[in-house]
Amino acid sequence: MRKTVRSLLPLFAVIGAFLVIGAVLISSGLLPEESAREFHALTDVSLQSDMRVIKESTPEENVFVYAVNDVAEQGLEIAQGDERVKEILDSAREKKPS
Repeated sequence: MRKTVRSLLPLFAVIGAFLVIGAVLISSGLLPEESAREFHALTDVSLQSDMRVIKESTPEENVFVYAVNDVAEQGLEIAQGDERVKEILDSAREKKPS
């Protein structure tokens, strides 16, 4: 009986050490979850914006298209020239309820 208890002492010591380390980390606020709570992605990033109107809505098509900057406008022009994008847009227009 004493031999089995003695052989389990290292296991108890390791478990105890993990519990103590965990309690210290939790109480001190050093866990990654604590620092993630303070992270606000959109407040730390600056994005220059000069809104560009690409297409205004019409009575036939109630669509207003704009780009946040010149790079976005160029990306839209490239995408609209792509055949796969045209297929997707045509498919969406066909499924649109009248």
